[in-house]
Amino acid sequence: MTDNERLIQENCLVAAKDLGITIVSPFTLHDANGNAHLFIAHFPGFGSAKGTLICHADDWMVKEPIARQQGYYCSGLHPDSYSSYDRALWIETLDDWAWRGSEELRPTWNRG
Repeated sequence: MTDNERLIQENCLVAAKDLGITIVSPFTLHDANGNAHLFIAHFPGFGSAKGTLICHADDWMVKEPIARQQGYYCSGLHPDSYSSYDRALWIETLDDWAWRGSEELRPTWNRG
């Protein structure tokens, strides 16, 4: 992982802890050919039934199709916005991805 990816990863971990949501970071996804693709994080419950995978914004064009083919939503985050924690920005981002998990697990701050 690059330094910028580590900053985004740290921010993802802080957001998950503060907002009380699940995260897996880092996350490896294997494509149909068995090739491993490293993502910064996986947020289950958001974006699609399988969750949202995070990559650096510069990698989104390559990683998004791989994630989508496996049933994940993919979001490319830029370190200019996601290298330090901003609670309001994260809530807005997670609301944009939309909650896809069960209603009993929906975070209380999520607008739905």
